[in-house]
Amino acid sequence: MKLTKEQIEAAAGIIHYAVTSEKVKLRWGALQRQIMKDRIAAGLKVEGYRADWLRKTRSAIMDAMVKSANEFNATYPHDRISATDMADALNTTLRALQTVKSALKGNSQDAS
Repeated sequence: MKLTKEQIEAAAGIIHYAVTSEKVKLRWGALQRQIMKDRIAAGLKVEGYRADWLRKTRSAIMDAMVKSANEFNATYPHDRISATDMADALNTTLRALQTVKSALKGNSQDAS
């Protein structure tokens, strides 16, 4: 089957949209997150560049939290940061991210 020039140009336009559209990229990310959740729920190991990014980011966040806790503890020797304090910091950050996500959705952007 030989494609016409118009068909090739139309296909190229669709491919270009698929690889450059922020909306398509965000939907792809949402699909990948769901696949990862399903694999975890099934007791399967999650691999790939997204799983690697999550592990790397988790480590960076933990390192930053430990550093911040150590600095707090050194500055305020009469007080101590606990794991519960760190969880509070994460929950506060999560609420801030949810606020940003809501604001983006309000601007008609897909923030999945």
